[in-house]
Amino acid sequence: MNQYKDFDYVVIVGGKWFFKSAIYHEKGMFTGCHYCPEKNLTEIGFGYAYRKALKLVFNNHKAIVFFRFATPDHFENEEWFSGGSCNRTIPFKEGQSNSIDADSIMRDIELEEFEKVNIHWV
Repeated sequence: MNQYKDFDYVVIVGGKWFFKSAIYHEKGMFTGCHYCPEKNLTEIGFGYAYRKALKLVFNNHKAIVFFRFATPDHFENEEWFSGGSCNRTIPFKEGQSNSIDADSIMRDIELEEFEKVNIHWV
């Protein structure tokens, strides 16, 4: 991270890594966690960390940022690990996808953070 501000280009792929169980610390202090039911900690969710990561990437350096949105779940008839399939050859049409709440949360955070900075869409 100490070299991050010197990068000329940054490639970011929004993804499901933020869904993993996590405990968040900032400036040496505990700020909360995501999915930590066995611990007596304050749940603040994955959206907190995702928003912080996007703010860091978009605001704190001179680099050109290439950002790929988080991909929505695209397995049908179950999850990927329980027999679901991904046989699509074309994208979902409007209203056809049953996005899970997490996908919607990530998309909303992405759009909110994009609106706050001067983003050049390509």
